Amino acid sequence: MYTMLRSILTVFLSYLLRTSLCCETVRKGVTWSFETGDIYFPSIDSPELCGELCSINTDIQCAGYTWQSGVLNLCFLFKELGPMHACEGECISGAASKIIDGEERICGGEADHILSIHSADNLQNCSRICKEYENCSSLTWFNSSSVAFKNTCFLFSSCESQAPCEDCWSQIFTCLPVSLPAQCYEYNIMNENSRSEFHNAVSDRVWYYDSVTGLGTTTALIGAETSPCWKGEGWYRMMEPAGKYIRTHEVSRFQCGTEFGAYIKPGEEETHPEMTGDTIEVEIGFDSYAWNANVTNCDGFFVYYLIDHDAVRYCATSNL
Repeated sequence: MYTMLRSILTVFLSYLLRTSLCCETVRKGVTWSFETGDIYFPSIDSPELCGELCSINTDIQCAGYTWQSGVLNLCFLFKELGPMHACEGECISGAASKIIDGEERICGGEADHILSIHSADNLQNCSRICKEYENCSSLTWFNSSSVAFKNTCFLFSSCESQAPCEDCWSQIFTCLPVSLPAQCYEYNIMNENSRSEFHNAVSDRVWYYDSVTGLGTTTALIGAETSPCWKGEGWYRMMEPAGKYIRTHEVSRFQCGTEFGAYIKPGEEETHPEMTGDTIEVEIGFDSYAWNANVTNCDGFFVYYLIDHDAVRYCATSNL
């Protein structure tokens, strides 16, 4: 009889879940900025314990956590989750979870299957198993008093609705934002005021090139120097007061604090990728000269993979 009940409930749960959703609940190597009001604890032995602290802590309304391994094994709890960035050393971060208590409920929702079913002697172990699955966003655990599912852990890709059940608890994890490529965390910054599209090199009688040599093609002006923010070939982010983007239309001579300003060539179907995390290749240059560059959408800003060029400077604008 118990076997039949188990089979019927499993089929029922599978019916409830119709659309598989990818949900990343933990991520390695990145964290959030530690701000006023956030707290931390030393000597926390594992990321799982750090996550549990986030769920039960009453000092702050914890939105996410970071566990940093090392001599102190620090656990950071965050009130708000902003943009993520690379952490120093080894770390694991995750969003807060919600335990449905006070009323025994089983997870349902839209997905076409249950991710997995496991044995677990407590809710914490069921939670640890869930975190081993990339798209596990919720779970339901039946305790030892359950007749049909004694100490059983159901893993789900969503928990958009719940149904009554006996001897069970459910836990819902918050999905982290879309994982961004490494260049969204590790990049150089270009923010010189002279790089702005409105800056004229003639008025200063000094101009710059994005080249480690700083040598230009003419001696029409007094100076020919390496741009202060130029570090050689690599990923760059444009920031004010220079601007937020590489200009996408033609640049006049001596704009942007240089003799020849480089811009993304017009006629491109897409000069900047629309989807977060996407990278596209564009054509960049000046006059009749052009070369390829990559642009990545980093969820609120863009980064550009730029090469060293002793004849130009990449021109910045505040508007696309």
